[in-house]
Amino acid sequence: MCNSGDTSMTGSKNGQNNGPTVRLLSSRPLCGSLLLVLPLVVSLAQSVATKTNATTEHSLKSVAPSIRHDTFGEFAEVLLSAGIVQIHSSNARVTRTRLAPICDKSHDLKMSEFLETIARQTGTTAKFDEKKCRWNFEPPAMPLPYRLSIAKGWHEEQRGYYTAYIPKIAPVGMDVYMMGRFDELDDSRMKQIRNEQALWFADRMRPGVKIEAMNTTTVDGCEALSFETKAPMEGRQWRQWAFVKDNQAFVIVSAVDDKNESKLIPDVEAMVSSFRVIEPVSPFP
Repeated sequence: MCNSGDTSMTGSKNGQNNGPTVRLLSSRPLCGSLLLVLPLVVSLAQSVATKTNATTEHSLKSVAPSIRHDTFGEFAEVLLSAGIVQIHSSNARVTRTRLAPICDKSHDLKMSEFLETIARQTGTTAKFDEKKCRWNFEPPAMPLPYRLSIAKGWHEEQRGYYTAYIPKIAPVGMDVYMMGRFDELDDSRMKQIRNEQALWFADRMRPGVKIEAMNTTTVDGCEALSFETKAPMEGRQWRQWAFVKDNQAFVIVSAVDDKNESKLIPDVEAMVSSFRVIEPVSPFP
């Protein structure tokens, strides 16, 4: 039993102290003690946050695994089983979204590049959950890292890591693929990534194609590889532009029916000419 004025409680009978004393604070000392303890609590919280941020920052610079041709949900299970990193989404559409690699031989992704690419491909924003020690991927999508002037009569549809631009007179027209943002790479490495990505797209249209079959042009003030060929689908022409600016990689593709070429190609070329890369915002709010 403890009297209202008593400031201690013992683990003994008859007032004898047979064990450690646990101090109880009356209402008056409580306020003063809180004033003394509160700065310490805040300091500890700030220290934990600093250490967590430092750990997260360090992990973002570590080498990441290759992105597989799995759905987000399947890939999340693989990563968790391997003990690499935990990714999660409560959105059913996101878990069903199929992922795709953005580079193979040209570059090993860092964790920051890896996570941002997954966010792009799933139309989400990645945020670290400190309590559950995992990366959550939830809508909305990150802002587009570019702008362009949409041709009259065309409309825009954002579809994960590419944006479709569709004319009224045809089911397809032009797509802009966001092929990753890369940190601390020199021009030579970025050129290797550009070349590899250009070949990925072109090889689907003309298997075995080489870089030598491509031309150089300019998109947003930087050198781009352009390529044109007949598409596998009869009566359709394929065009593409692959380039890197401000460490961000893009591939613009266009597949236009021969019958609509004279009407649509001027619009496609005008939109490519108007393309401007925007300085990226932080991918991890």
